[in-house]
Amino acid sequence: MLIVVMVEYQKADVYKPSPYSWLLTFLFTAALGVFAILRGIKYQLALYSSYIISIENKCITRLQQNTPTITINFTEITGITKASDGTLTVKGVKPGDIIYIPPTVENQADIELLLANIAPIEGRPHFMQRYSLLVSVTFFGLMACLYMVNNKAVVAISGTIVSAELLWGMYLLQNNKNIDAKVKRNMLSVLVVLISVVMVMIVKLRR
Repeated sequence: MLIVVMVEYQKADVYKPSPYSWLLTFLFTAALGVFAILRGIKYQLALYSSYIISIENKCITRLQQNTPTITINFTEITGITKASDGTLTVKGVKPGDIIYIPPTVENQADIELLLANIAPIEGRPHFMQRYSLLVSVTFFGLMACLYMVNNKAVVAISGTIVSAELLWGMYLLQNNKNIDAKVKRNMLSVLVVLISVVMVMIVKLRR
């Protein structure tokens, strides 16, 4: 469907697609992105049954099925935060060394007390929890501008930002040790969205 729309658009001297063509393309792409997100959430929820936190030998370790084991030495803990939903986040020296301890984990109160003796626990939510709704609305708003607006400046700006966000998201996904390996392998839908965005930019900017 996406390819057909692009081909027809390049032949604008013969056939000029209606705005509904871009609307359908946008809806299809957005639906694909939402499907990928929901599928990832489904995998993550299934992982909770295998979640284990271990604190011994001056280290905190997170074990979980289909994800790399994360071990952070007490001396390498750079910060501990507690979100409004009760989730504890322990950060290590390396960027990928982040352990999330949900409020549903067994003996979380005891774990929190032990961690508080290692480093102060700051009561602030992480970035995505504070601004997740704003980021989502902005992302889909920019995608709508890209597909529905023909102004080249708007297309260039929105397309560049959306592409950058997709690439950034893919990078974070691949380097996140808390994401299921199966989710990382199933990135085809994200690549399709990225290719669609780039193709729309090229076609509209070449008009």
